[in-house]
Amino acid sequence: MSYNNFTSISFGLLENLATMTDLSLAENRLALLFHNTFHDLNNLEEIYLQNNEIEVIEDGAFHNLQKLSILKLSRNIIAEISLPFWSLPNLRKLLMSSNTALLGELLFAMLIRVLTAKFGNFDSVHS
Repeated sequence: MSYNNFTSISFGLLENLATMTDLSLAENRLALLFHNTFHDLNNLEEIYLQNNEIEVIEDGAFHNLQKLSILKLSRNIIAEISLPFWSLPNLRKLLMSSNTALLGELLFAMLIRVLTAKFGNFDSVHS
């Protein structure tokens, strides 16, 4: 699903893909991840969202993704990171470089479980 110029993911677009383990939506024009974007994709282990225009990730966007281990969000325009990653117990690689996010304390608390995290090119850390 990469390279399709998607600007949004409509509710239900991904609902018949429940057995999918890897999802690439890289190189699109996505700007917002809604709280229910990946709702029915409980088997996802890897999500690739790099090179989009993502500014906002609603709380709960990654809820129920208990198997997710790799999340690539590099090269977006994410403005603030807070709770969206909190419910990812198996997350081992989080790539966030080349964003403009303010990194919250809760994000750093969550990163205790993450083995690889890249946050290059951030403007500031929010406490």
